Amino acid sequence: MKIRNGFVSNSSSSSFVCWGVCADDYENCWDFEDNIISVGGQEYSRYIGVEPTTIIKNYPEVTFGEVKKFVAKLLSEKLGKEITEEDITYTEQGWYDG
Repeated sequence: MKIRNGFVSNSSSSSFVCWGVCADDYENCWDFEDNIISVGGQEYSRYIGVEPTTIIKNYPEVTFGEVKKFVAKLLSEKLGKEITEEDITYTEQGWYDG
């Protein structure tokens, strides 16, 4: 029996997880995406933020208790708009496109 490890390319399910803010408030939100900032979600609920794995991999010094403050600072710098720790939410979205 073969066991597949890794990504399945013909999967029709998708998911998006991040600490961030609703992207509906930012025109051209896709322009802000880079190797740290992610934009995703479903059409009616897009978010711009930082994925947990990105924080763990690139910023191991950031503790769980500091995540919202850290993401608020990153997004404020990137978007050129003040974003506070209270503005940051955690979102998990998953959907099936089949």
